[in-house]
Amino acid sequence: MLQGERQDRTLRITTLGRFRVERQGRLLSEESKRASKVWELFQYLITNRGRDIPSDTLIENLWEEEDFKDPGRALRNVVYRLRQMLDAGDEPETAYIILSRGFYRFNTSSQYWLDIEEFEQLSNQAKELSSTERLESIQLYRKCLSLYRGEYLPGQAYADWVLPVRNYYRRLFTETFLSYVSLLKVVEDLPAIGVACEQALQVEPLEEAVHLQFIDFLLRTGKVKAAQGQYNYASSLFYREMGVKPSRDMLEAYRRITMQAEFSDYGFDQNQLSQYRSYGSFLCEPELFRFICNSEKQRLESTGAHMFIAGLQLKETSVSDAQESILSDILRETLRQGDTFCRWRPGEFLLLLPVADEERVEKIVKRIGERYERQCENQVLHFWYEPLQTAKEL
Repeated sequence: MLQGERQDRTLRITTLGRFRVERQGRLLSEESKRASKVWELFQYLITNRGRDIPSDTLIENLWEEEDFKDPGRALRNVVYRLRQMLDAGDEPETAYIILSRGFYRFNTSSQYWLDIEEFEQLSNQAKELSSTERLESIQLYRKCLSLYRGEYLPGQAYADWVLPVRNYYRRLFTETFLSYVSLLKVVEDLPAIGVACEQALQVEPLEEAVHLQFIDFLLRTGKVKAAQGQYNYASSLFYREMGVKPSRDMLEAYRRITMQAEFSDYGFDQNQLSQYRSYGSFLCEPELFRFICNSEKQRLESTGAHMFIAGLQLKETSVSDAQESILSDILRETLRQGDTFCRWRPGEFLLLLPVADEERVEKIVKRIGERYERQCENQVLHFWYEPLQTAKEL
């Protein structure tokens, strides 16, 4: 058989977002409404491709609620009809459905294309190339994500044998999407991030991670009102469809939305906004630090969350610029994303730490003090801390 003819006879199977079986431009899976059991058998075999499946297992999963005098015969009739529809012959090297020693299986050596197999392959290839060939990796991610048009076998809404596989491909889609967006952030392609988020929300509207990335995109591009609208829509959707209230990550997104809106209202520039919401700690001027603390204090009153403010003071008689520079560098290296600090006055730094208890605060400031004393020949760094809600100096 010529290569072109072999290619034309490839059985093309789509399972993500819809179920379709095609060959040579002809749609096979919808030729007869009476064939629903035939294609359900095919879906089961595809889902378990490569495995030998006993007749009893097929009957139990596909005809559990039906009463047949001879279920084995009913199964053989459905298999016969399926083979007729696939029109592949009975030779092992070409047949799609194989019966051997009482076991049925889908022949993975036959000539076919399956969307979930290509989806997995492209996802793996894109991840492998993401650190060395970024542009090629981006192209592979786009091709991969375009294959995901919705959940696996959506017509099988209540079949137990579908659920684990459906959940697996949903997780893989989310992981692939997040890896793709992370790479787009590295190459600073914000428009592509927006497109990716909008496309992902069309196929997985209940995936919180996608909503969070879209809100982040809207904030990065200065669309605060749109971000607020997206947060409201997502929160209402999750409660209506799943009965859940906003998660900690969603509440953090709301905090960022509120903060950015207040930043804009008070005239702080875009560079300061970018620094504050960036990964890592944020060094700012006292005026901005005071503003951030007061804004966070108002938010904490309504949410009941915790934050602490800590002070670090150099107690030497005369504090040099070099000593302050060393301490500033230590703070940058030690603090995490969401931690904010400033040079409050000569020889004193203030820290805003979003942690839950005093024990954690003490560990942080002690670690900073130990590093400073090692680098500055055992010069002592004094510290204090208290809950942000009770801080009076600001």
